[in-house]
Amino acid sequence: DKELVDSMLLAGGVPVWDRNRPSILLWLSVQGADGQRELLASDSDHPALVAAREFARERGVPILVPVMDFEDRRNLSNDVAWSLDEEAIRRASARYGADSILSGRVLLSPAGDLVGLWQFLFRDKVDVFDSFEKDLPTYMRGALNRVSGELANHFAIERNGQTANSRVTLRVEGINDAASYVALLAYIQELAVVDNVATSLLDGTNIELDVGLSGSTYLFAEFISLGRDLVPVDPVLGTPLATDSSDPLTSPVSESQNSVLNYRWVR
Repeated sequence: DKELVDSMLLAGGVPVWDRNRPSILLWLSVQGADGQRELLASDSDHPALVAAREFARERGVPILVPVMDFEDRRNLSNDVAWSLDEEAIRRASARYGADSILSGRVLLSPAGDLVGLWQFLFRDKVDVFDSFEKDLPTYMRGALNRVSGELANHFAIERNGQTANSRVTLRVEGINDAASYVALLAYIQELAVVDNVATSLLDGTNIELDVGLSGSTYLFAEFISLGRDLVPVDPVLGTPLATDSSDPLTSPVSESQNSVLNYRWVR
């Protein structure tokens, strides 16, 4: 009973992470004791990726691994990936549409130690940290725990006596039939930050929803940005907002005092 469990967690002050969770794109360069470097691909059975997939399954965190086809190798060479070049990594990552990027390099020393450096990109934040471990699963879990914790802190819903509920008006265009209307309502109601939804206006293919939130309008917009069904539009021109669509780490809606959000339904 999802609703009952969520209400119990919230009543106990335990943050709840919605099932629509931010993805992590993982670029991982590995250098063996022989000095050979490899940028791991999605079809690799390298123990580092085995550990990452097990972490993703246990924690419910979507982790993507590049396919390393011709386009990936052209955009990001082994040496550039090893240098953790932020600009090059962002460019190479754009095709995957991930919500965050974790790039790392790990060196297996002749003594069997694992020494490495990580770079985590989320929105406009850059977090660089090093790591030293004796075994690969612990090495991978340490980094993934850290970055998934950062994402959870950003997206988790936490209710307490100091957080007041808020309301926002959501204007959506592109609702062409009853099926789209039903799908939109279901989509909004499933977001963890949403308490209740009521239709306040229907005008042709446009709809206006009055949405009660258990968090801020900014957090509501952040949850919407994790999906691909709603695209922010200019409220005057009715065109997509002039954001950098090639950079999935940029939030499409910035925090403001405006309680009206304008989107287009594209499912």
